[in-house]
Amino acid sequence: MKKLVCLFAMAIFMCGCATCPTLGEKSTMLKVGMSKQEVKNILGAPKTTSVQKLDDGIQEKWAYWTKKMIGYVVFDDPNMAGSGNRLTVTFKNDVVQSWGDQLDYSDMIDKSTQNMREVMKNMPPVKVEQTVYQGDKPASQK
Repeated sequence: MKKLVCLFAMAIFMCGCATCPTLGEKSTMLKVGMSKQEVKNILGAPKTTSVQKLDDGIQEKWAYWTKKMIGYVVFDDPNMAGSGNRLTVTFKNDVVQSWGDQLDYSDMIDKSTQNMREVMKNMPPVKVEQTVYQGDKPASQK
């Protein structure tokens, strides 16, 4: 009976020490070209999704992050998760294009560049005049 109790206690102790794989560890199984279902099988359902129509297709992003505990408070916020505990998977036309940390600033830069091009496309042409000075008088007024 003592052996059975000891065996049971050791089993509980060993299970208590087991950890779940992190997003970083799971992301090593991702490959470019995977389907959404394959990603879902590895990472589970995303916490948030976003979709954008591009000139050459549809881009979809799935965001994942882990909860963070500070003291006795659990935060379920991507900004609190910290680097390595956030993951965004980007699909283009329903296949994996890329993945990485959710706070990847390249997306912000791309969006900013795209917005700037749109603004410049709609701006009227600017007329530029040039006057050359010789001393304190324009060169054309000798």
